[in-house]
Amino acid sequence: MSEPTTKAIEDEVARVIREMGENVVVKKRFMPPEPDRCVLVTARARYKPVDRSGDAIRTFALQVRVRDPKLAIDLADKIDVHLTLYPWAAHPSPIDSLTWESTGDIGRDANDRDEIAYNYEVIANVTRIH
Repeated sequence: MSEPTTKAIEDEVARVIREMGENVVVKKRFMPPEPDRCVLVTARARYKPVDRSGDAIRTFALQVRVRDPKLAIDLADKIDVHLTLYPWAAHPSPIDSLTWESTGDIGRDANDRDEIAYNYEVIANVTRIH
Protein backbone atom coordinates (compact mmCIF):
# COMPACT_ATOMS: atom_id res chain seq x y z
CA MET A 1 0.00 0.00 0.00
CA SER A 2 1.32 3.41 -0.87
CA GLU A 3 1.47 6.35 1.45
CA PRO A 4 -0.88 9.27 0.72
CA THR A 5 2.00 11.36 -0.64
CA THR A 6 3.05 8.92 -3.35
CA LYS A 7 -0.59 8.42 -4.31
CA ALA A 8 -1.03 12.19 -4.66
CA ILE A 9 2.07 12.43 -6.88
CA GLU A 10 0.80 9.56 -9.07
CA ASP A 11 -2.68 11.09 -9.26
CA GLU A 12 -1.32 14.48 -10.30
CA VAL A 13 1.04 13.11 -12.98
CA ALA A 14 -1.70 10.83 -14.34
CA ARG A 15 -4.08 13.80 -14.54
CA VAL A 16 -1.54 15.87 -16.49
CA ILE A 17 -0.88 12.99 -18.91
CA ARG A 18 -4.62 12.46 -19.48
CA GLU A 19 -5.05 16.16 -20.24
CA MET A 20 -2.63 15.81 -23.19
CA GLY A 21 -5.45 14.32 -25.26
CA GLU A 22 -3.41 11.40 -26.61
CA ASN A 23 -6.31 8.94 -26.19
CA VAL A 24 -4.29 6.71 -23.89
CA VAL A 25 -5.25 4.82 -20.74
CA VAL A 26 -3.23 5.89 -17.69
CA LYS A 27 -2.91 3.45 -14.78
CA LYS A 28 -1.07 3.57 -11.48
CA ARG A 29 1.17 0.94 -9.88
CA PHE A 30 0.49 -2.10 -12.10
CA MET A 31 0.40 -2.46 -15.88
CA PRO A 32 -2.83 -4.23 -16.90
CA PRO A 33 -2.82 -6.79 -19.72
CA GLU A 34 -5.11 -4.53 -21.80
CA PRO A 35 -5.38 -2.11 -23.53
CA ASP A 36 -2.42 -2.35 -25.90
CA ARG A 37 -1.66 1.37 -25.61
CA CYS A 38 -1.20 2.17 -21.94
CA VAL A 39 0.82 4.38 -19.59
CA LEU A 40 1.81 3.33 -16.08
CA VAL A 41 2.73 5.89 -13.41
CA THR A 42 4.54 4.78 -10.24
CA ALA A 43 6.03 7.01 -7.52
CA ARG A 44 8.23 6.11 -4.57
CA ALA A 45 9.50 8.31 -1.76
CA ARG A 46 13.25 8.83 -1.67
CA TYR A 47 14.61 9.04 1.81
CA LYS A 48 18.12 10.12 2.63
CA PRO A 49 20.10 8.10 5.20
CA VAL A 50 18.43 10.23 7.88
CA ASP A 51 14.63 9.89 7.88
CA ARG A 52 13.25 13.22 6.73
CA SER A 53 9.64 12.08 6.32
CA GLY A 54 8.46 14.94 8.53
CA ASP A 55 9.87 17.58 6.18
CA ALA A 56 7.46 19.59 4.03
CA ILE A 57 9.69 19.38 0.95
CA ARG A 58 10.31 15.80 -0.12
CA THR A 59 11.96 14.02 -3.03
CA PHE A 60 10.29 11.22 -4.98
CA ALA A 61 11.33 8.84 -7.72
CA LEU A 62 8.76 8.64 -10.51
CA GLN A 63 8.58 6.14 -13.34
CA VAL A 64 6.40 6.61 -16.40
CA ARG A 65 6.23 3.37 -18.34
CA VAL A 66 4.69 3.43 -21.82
CA ARG A 67 3.38 0.48 -23.81
CA ASP A 68 2.32 0.78 -27.45
CA PRO A 69 1.84 -1.75 -30.26
CA LYS A 70 3.88 0.61 -32.46
CA LEU A 71 6.96 2.45 -31.15
CA ALA A 72 6.49 3.31 -27.49
CA ILE A 73 9.21 5.95 -27.67
CA ASP A 74 6.99 8.16 -29.87
CA LEU A 75 4.32 8.47 -27.19
CA ALA A 76 6.88 8.46 -24.37
CA ASP A 77 8.74 11.39 -25.91
CA LYS A 78 5.52 13.41 -26.17
CA ILE A 79 4.75 12.65 -22.53
CA ASP A 80 8.31 13.51 -21.50
CA VAL A 81 8.21 16.90 -23.21
CA HIS A 82 4.81 17.65 -21.69
CA LEU A 83 5.83 16.63 -18.15
CA THR A 84 9.20 18.37 -18.14
CA LEU A 85 7.82 21.62 -19.58
CA TYR A 86 4.62 21.60 -17.50
CA PRO A 87 4.51 24.62 -15.14
CA TRP A 88 4.13 22.56 -11.95
CA ALA A 89 4.81 25.39 -9.52
CA ALA A 90 2.18 27.59 -11.20
CA HIS A 91 -0.63 25.16 -10.40
CA PRO A 92 -2.22 24.09 -7.10
CA SER A 93 -0.25 20.87 -7.04
CA PRO A 94 2.02 19.20 -4.51
CA ILE A 95 4.67 18.96 -7.27
CA ASP A 96 7.19 21.81 -7.38
CA SER A 97 9.40 20.33 -10.08
CA LEU A 98 9.84 17.22 -12.20
CA THR A 99 13.23 16.44 -13.77
CA TRP A 100 14.13 13.66 -16.20
CA GLU A 101 16.81 11.27 -14.91
CA SER A 102 17.03 8.27 -17.24
CA THR A 103 15.33 6.17 -19.88
CA GLY A 104 15.17 2.38 -20.07
CA ASP A 105 14.14 0.50 -23.17
CA ILE A 106 12.16 -2.51 -21.92
CA GLY A 107 11.66 -4.07 -25.35
CA ARG A 108 8.65 -5.99 -26.65
CA ASP A 109 6.34 -7.99 -24.38
CA ALA A 110 4.83 -11.43 -25.10
CA ASN A 111 2.12 -9.73 -27.20
CA ASP A 112 4.70 -7.87 -29.33
CA ARG A 113 3.93 -4.49 -27.74
CA ASP A 114 6.85 -2.11 -27.34
CA GLU A 115 7.65 -0.78 -23.84
CA ILE A 116 9.90 1.95 -22.52
CA ALA A 117 10.31 3.60 -19.10
CA TYR A 118 11.25 7.19 -18.33
CA ASN A 119 12.49 7.94 -14.80
CA TYR A 120 12.18 11.31 -13.07
CA GLU A 121 12.98 13.05 -9.83
CA VAL A 122 10.02 14.88 -8.32
CA ILE A 123 10.34 17.58 -5.68
CA ALA A 124 7.06 18.04 -3.83
CA ASN A 125 5.66 20.10 -1.00
CA VAL A 126 3.63 17.60 0.98
CA THR A 127 1.72 20.34 2.81
CA ARG A 128 -0.19 20.91 -0.47
CA ILE A 129 -1.64 17.41 -0.53
CA HIS A 130 -5.37 17.39 0.11
